[in-house]
Parts: sequence; C-alpha cells; structure tokens
Amino acid sequence: MDALAQVEREVRGLVADVVADYDERSMSGSLPTLLDPAGAVQRVWDAVAGFGALQPFLDDPRVEEIWIKTV
Repeated sequence: MDALAQVEREVRGLVADVVADYDERSMSGSLPTLLDPAGAVQRVWDAVAGFGALQPFLDDPRVEEIWIKTV
C-alpha cells in the first residue's frame, strides 16, 4: 500500500468530516449554511493540500498556461 495515498485518504476524510460537522451545526442557525457542501470539501482540500485558488485551473485540462501578474 502506498503510504502517500493512505495519508491523502485520511486527510480527505478529515476534511469531509469537518465540513459535515460544520454543515450540521449550521442547521441550528448560528452559522451560515453551505449551499454546496461537496464544493466546500474540494475548496478546503485545495487550500490545505493543493495550490489554493490556482488548483481549479491546474486541474482543468483545458487550461494550458497560467500567467500571474504581480503588482
């Protein structure tokens, strides 16, 4: 078994658990509700284990180049 794949599965599970917990607590009205829990899981995963806001572009096979302009 690939150790890296095992760690990835465990971390993905933790992210899913945290988002599910948040979603459940939001039903009490004390927190904003999630319109797209699955999307939230992916965004959290991208933030902690990927390249954040760039990750969707890196995952998109139609994107060939990413140019980053600094100020």
